[in-house]
This record gives sequence, structure tokens and C-alpha cells, in this order.
Amino acid sequence: MAADREPFLQMRSNTKAHLTVFFEGTANTIEPLTTQIGLFFMLTDAFDVSGGSLGGAPLEQPRKMAFDGCGVTDGFCGTICAKGLRRQCRMVRRQVDSLLAELKNNTAEQSKLRVNAVGLSRGGIACSYLAQEMADIPASSCELSLLLFDPVPGDLLTVAQLDFFRLTNTSASGDMSNCMVEEEVTLGCHQGALQIHDLRGPVIDLASAMCFLRIRRWLMECGTPLDHNHVDCTVKVHHLSLPNP
Repeated sequence: MAADREPFLQMRSNTKAHLTVFFEGTANTIEPLTTQIGLFFMLTDAFDVSGGSLGGAPLEQPRKMAFDGCGVTDGFCGTICAKGLRRQCRMVRRQVDSLLAELKNNTAEQSKLRVNAVGLSRGGIACSYLAQEMADIPASSCELSLLLFDPVPGDLLTVAQLDFFRLTNTSASGDMSNCMVEEEVTLGCHQGALQIHDLRGPVIDLASAMCFLRIRRWLMECGTPLDHNHVDCTVKVHHLSLPNP
């Protein structure tokens, strides 16, 4: 299995129900593929509930959701003001409430729901809003893990400086006080580090390949089921050889 080839994997505890969510960057689409956000959505081996449908699959079958960038879904207001992000999070919360209700009704013992979310750029801000949207759910019922890839509120240097009522994305999404935060530095520039081409030889985009492997590892550690028949052949890692002097 692929997990056997990942050294020092720290697998999280098993849960009865599982939901993985993907938020694209502002102008990006899940389909057709724009970045690795859409690629990992495609590679996630789970029942697609992106349309908002509730139920339709056994409780034990993992679910997945994906959202186009807010500039795609909400046009000018989405591009400039990130309109649409909170609506997307409310759709996720609706799915979460449905799964929690199923867990309560169908399991004798207390079981947790695991929710994983990955977001790029403005999609990273959506992850922050999702944490706020789910803040009232007890940790004993649901465990939320977030991967924010270069989150960009969009108004950090201008409007936010005059935001006395804390209404901008910069202010509104910044409260992560109840979360454990781990920061990592990687190669590449913004979504240029999440290219979906040049992941295989003969020429590999190193930044994109490293980010792919890191996101894959995070998803595996958090229990998101991946289609390893396709994941393993997506990135080919070659030993680098030094040129002859």
C-alpha cells in the first residue's frame, strides 16, 4: 500500500463518518482542473455530495465536497469581496449536521465525525470561515482538520486598514483562537506551486511535486481515502544526479 511507503506517517484515529472538503482559489474551477485542489478532489475515493444532497450513501462511506473559486461562483463581488465563501461553508455545515444526526441515530456507542478541508488562496479563507461555522460543535462529536495553502483575504493592505468594525475578510477570518496552528514553508509562488502539469518526468516542477507529496501525506494522515491506483502514478520522484564536473 502507498501508506507503507510513506515514512513516519502519523495516522489519526479512525472515525465512523468522514467528510473531505476542497475550496479552490478565486478564479479557479474544480472541473476543468485548474490546480491540485481539483486533482485531489478527483483522487479522493468518496461519495460526491458537492451538489448539497443529504444521505444517498451508507454512513460508513466517506463523502467529499468541492467548490469553485468565489470569483467563478459570484463574479465581480466574489473576486473583489470574496462573496460566496460563507455560503459555501453553510453548505458544508448542512452536510455536517446531517452526518452528525445519522451518527446519533444509527450508532449505539458515541462516534466522531471527521471533517478535513483543503483550501487555496481565497479557499484558505473559506477554511477559516468553516472553522468559525463549526465552532459550536463539541470536539467529542466532530474533529476538524484544515490545510490552508497560502490563504489570501484580498483586502489585507488597503481596505482592512480602515476596518473599524472588523467586517473585512482580513479581520473576520483571522480569529483562529480555538485552533492548534502549524505553519510550514514550501517552495513556489502561490498557486504556481500547485500546478497539475509537470508532475511527472522527464522534467519535474520541483515546487509542485513537493506540494503534491505534502498534501497527499496530510490527507492520508487525516484519513481521507485516496485512489492509490492513480495517486501513485501521478508524481514520479527521481533521484537527482549531479552533472559531471
